[in-house]
Amino acid sequence: MPVWRRSGWRGTTPPPFGHLPTGGEKATGFGVSSGFAVGRRFGRRGTTPPPFGHLPTSGEKATGFLFRLGFAVGRRFGRRGTTFATHFPSPPGYAISQHVTPPAGVVAPPYPSSGMAPSHWFGWILAALIALTVLGMMFFSAADRGFWEPWEASVLLTDDAPADEADEADTDEDTDEADTDEATAEVIPATLGLRSFLFDLTDEPPPSQSHRSSLERSTRLPSLGFALLLLLFCGFFIQRTLGPPAAFTTVALLTTAPIFFAGATVLSSTFLPVALTTLAVLSFVLAHLQRERRIESLVFSLIGGLATALCTLELGLIGFYAVIAPLVALAMAMALYSEDRTLSLPVLGVTLIVAMGLFFRNIDDPRPPIDWVVLPVLLLVGGLLASWRHPVAQSLIRAPGLAIVLGGLIPLLMIADLMAVLTVHSPAAEIPLDQNFSWWWRQVGFSLFPHVIFIAPALGYLTYKLSFHVDSSATEKLLAALLLVWPAATFVVVVPAADLGHTAFPAVLPFLFAVAWMASDSSFWATLRRHPATYLTIGLTALFALQILSKDLSNYPTRLVEFLLFGDQGLELPEDYTLHDRLGTLKNLYLLGLIAFFGGAISWAAFTLQDLGKLLRWVGSLKERLRGKTLANPERPAPKTAETDAEPPGPRRAREREEWRDQPGLFNALARLLERTPGLLAMLFLFGTAFASLHLLALTQDLNDRLSAGSVIQAYLELAEDSEPLYRYQVPEREVHFYLQGLEQFDERRDFQARLGDDERFFAVIPEDRLAAIHSTLRRSHQGFQLPVLATGGGLLLVSNQIRDHEEDLNPITPFLLDEPPEDMIPLSVTFNRQVELIGYQLDRGGPDDRARYSWGDEMELTLYYRVIRRIPGNQRVFLHIDYPGNRIHGDHDPVGGVYPTNHWQPGDIVKNTHTVEIDRFNAPGTYIVWTGLYRGNDRMEVGEDDEQDGQNRVEITRIEVSPL
Repeated sequence: MPVWRRSGWRGTTPPPFGHLPTGGEKATGFGVSSGFAVGRRFGRRGTTPPPFGHLPTSGEKATGFLFRLGFAVGRRFGRRGTTFATHFPSPPGYAISQHVTPPAGVVAPPYPSSGMAPSHWFGWILAALIALTVLGMMFFSAADRGFWEPWEASVLLTDDAPADEADEADTDEDTDEADTDEATAEVIPATLGLRSFLFDLTDEPPPSQSHRSSLERSTRLPSLGFALLLLLFCGFFIQRTLGPPAAFTTVALLTTAPIFFAGATVLSSTFLPVALTTLAVLSFVLAHLQRERRIESLVFSLIGGLATALCTLELGLIGFYAVIAPLVALAMAMALYSEDRTLSLPVLGVTLIVAMGLFFRNIDDPRPPIDWVVLPVLLLVGGLLASWRHPVAQSLIRAPGLAIVLGGLIPLLMIADLMAVLTVHSPAAEIPLDQNFSWWWRQVGFSLFPHVIFIAPALGYLTYKLSFHVDSSATEKLLAALLLVWPAATFVVVVPAADLGHTAFPAVLPFLFAVAWMASDSSFWATLRRHPATYLTIGLTALFALQILSKDLSNYPTRLVEFLLFGDQGLELPEDYTLHDRLGTLKNLYLLGLIAFFGGAISWAAFTLQDLGKLLRWVGSLKERLRGKTLANPERPAPKTAETDAEPPGPRRAREREEWRDQPGLFNALARLLERTPGLLAMLFLFGTAFASLHLLALTQDLNDRLSAGSVIQAYLELAEDSEPLYRYQVPEREVHFYLQGLEQFDERRDFQARLGDDERFFAVIPEDRLAAIHSTLRRSHQGFQLPVLATGGGLLLVSNQIRDHEEDLNPITPFLLDEPPEDMIPLSVTFNRQVELIGYQLDRGGPDDRARYSWGDEMELTLYYRVIRRIPGNQRVFLHIDYPGNRIHGDHDPVGGVYPTNHWQPGDIVKNTHTVEIDRFNAPGTYIVWTGLYRGNDRMEVGEDDEQDGQNRVEITRIEVSPL
């Protein structure tokens, strides 16, 4: 319908009823012709169609309902431009017919383009394919991904009360007292807002009696549906205000942004507040622009009011302020920006003075609840009164604004406790107030990656659209001001809210809208190409931003998901986990694409070859002249004119390259395609989709294995036979575990140990961090019994008393406990504290008579073998000092990768400990001595009296050679 309504030139007189252009006539609206085409194609199948250009008139009868409907729709929406265009200026990118003069009051687009040109249709098709691809991956991955614990579980289990401290699982009686004080996971408070209505699953049956995939997909369907609604609404909004290029660019970029495809499928994410505030603000803007059409304005106002009510229900009073504050700031900005200066500075000054007085009066009170209500209300009302003469402010105090305000106030009136209104009801991590600013920027950066690299130029583009020397329409100036003040006003709201536990920054999408608008504005890029310094500056900014963010992700991979989980507390990944290998190739290709676009690789190569040819011809002519021993009559350059003298070399070469792109030829056409706006859009779409695929198909799955216990339950459902039971053991009731609800608990250790000898098979879920203690206890009480582990996930392990032939034991401790040392081990005999003996070692290179040699960048793998003599109190660490005069390579580590601490080692055990050390490039070449020992804190275990050492309880193992190459 929007295509029919807006593609033709507005403001012209529609054709008579029943008439369509024939032969030499020109259509005045795409809607009329498309309506006729639909009706003619589908309205009277099987009959002879009427002649082209003919539609039934008053005395004739249409032969099909769709025929009449198609014409009615086309005629209805194809001629709406006369009234509509006077207050809703035509967006850039639409066609201006050469046969029609624009009516008075309509702002002409800043650059001519065909409204529904083939490139626009191609852009819509490409954006639709990207959206369908990403939405498909989101839908199918919704069932494959479990609920991340404790974040998503805290949202789902809203009615679970914490268990008493006495219910905490018993600890190993033989564990040293100093080691039993382990940090326990803090239960994240459950939401009391909108999500408690969407995801109320407390009455679901236990996982063993339900189908996991259908449960997880059905739970995520509301979020997926809301994401689709947001996508359609944003595309509709940009289509109505800025035209097709900006609209399909927005759809493609939004679909490939992590805030959309990842946030919509993580139940505890910030996506819901971001989407609700966006819907509310955009609905008000549409209602304001359509204010002379009362019915449509009222519809958009009601949509905005509903979105504000839901946002208030989700975030409390902060959600209400996050919608109203940007709208009041927009009114003030437009009033200040107007030529007649409709902003009342005295009213604004009095408001700020009173607000500052309230602030400093209670500055010593850490949490004055009444002022957190009065102060924002005073600022909002004062700003509204200061700008009330501007149309935006008048829309706020009329139907559009009142609908939004009342929609947000209704949930607040239903909540009696003021502090409950002020506090954000979401699983928020405790982030110190002084760290929130960087935390908010990280939310913006990594929730919009990789499109975030264009945020800085996009903000400059918005100021460019607001400048007086740019012929921007009134709608464009309004939207540019909105996208600039929206994040700023939200920042003012969330700064005091951070002191109350709020950690989300809901104004994320304005940055994305600005990037999409800038990327799709072909006239802007055409202007920039004639200013090469500014053009290359934007390119270098994007290159540096991509390089910095990619490096940051390689070092801190959790930043791609921390914005989904309100922080990374409790988010633990393996120490060797990195995204560098997966992101490296994609990042390098993106860098090459940016260099090719901003550097104009094709045109640069063509002009370089031309310059090289000129140089070769000049050298040839110079040789001929020197051979004739005369320099007479050299080729003189063309005389300079005043015009060429005034144009600097850089802009002149940029103009020449732009003219070269417009010339016919294969390379010229390729340069037009890749070095202008289509090339930039294609690059954004391509790499955005590639990153979304990487995130959904690889990174998310890797994280799911660490954060969700769904894989543990799924493994049980696949392995269990004949209703073999599942229990929980030493999993505290007060910890959040969605998948363990309803499972019977082993209250006593002896009950669990007694069941291990049963002929009937059973399964149990245990905490991953308790495996060493449980494994050690069972080996003592059951004569070396090795507890089989069948699945891992979400910090939990699935164990059993039996393991079948086709099943694999995943116990990480078993491979490091040996019955006998290997035959190729190089023997040693060193005791530490008469408790443990180092009996030998292995290197991945060299041998007993051949010294191991390593080069810069190599990795040295050293394996140490210990025999346990007596129980070792405390958790000892292994130190490795690989020393050369003036150089040391450190290799300190927890033995057995930390999965089997020394305080759980049993007498008689032979423990294999493997560790890898990298030889850095700054290490000096030479012969290094490898020293080792055991320590805890600042105390080292003492080496036996008869064993050789260096006087510092260090034992020399071997020596290695390090060389540069």
